[in-house]
Amino acid sequence: MNARLLPFALLLALGCQSAAPEAEVPVPTPAAEVEQPAPVDTAPPVEEAPEPAAAEVVFADPMPPSAEEAAELASDLTPAITDGIYTVDQARRGAEVMANRCVDCHVVEDWSGDSFRRRWSEESVYRMFQYLHESMPEGEPPYSLPREQVTDVLTYIFYLNGVPAGDAELGSDDDSLDDHWIVWVSADER
Repeated sequence: MNARLLPFALLLALGCQSAAPEAEVPVPTPAAEVEQPAPVDTAPPVEEAPEPAAAEVVFADPMPPSAEEAAELASDLTPAITDGIYTVDQARRGAEVMANRCVDCHVVEDWSGDSFRRRWSEESVYRMFQYLHESMPEGEPPYSLPREQVTDVLTYIFYLNGVPAGDAELGSDDDSLDDHWIVWVSADER
């Protein structure tokens, strides 16, 4: 019998003895008299967990970042939308979708300006895309707009907020969208 189980077996045997006094309880042989095989440790070594890091409190600045701060943020969250992740033609298609599907409920200011920029600053492009795809147009079932149209609207929103266009269109697949972070440029950089 395994030496670690011996105390449990003894307690079990004593418990059984009081419940059924006529049952014979085997008396374990002392460990010194029985030759035990060397224990085999099959469990992986236990490593101590590192101490959790102290939580860092970060307060958001209510103002859009300066040109230097935007450049620093862009370097931390690369690739960022400031890297020219859409084309002007793609943003034009987005403006058409916005004019045909969104103007009944929204004005341009809903998708631009300081309040909007603060809300989406340092978020992933994928998260904004998912928000639009799941909840717009209002009153319609989620995902009612094709992914390509949602991506085009997203690029038009970037255009409205002064994000520079580039040479390649933003893809509408999850991997393309998830590769970028929202870092706004200041009005001085536009």
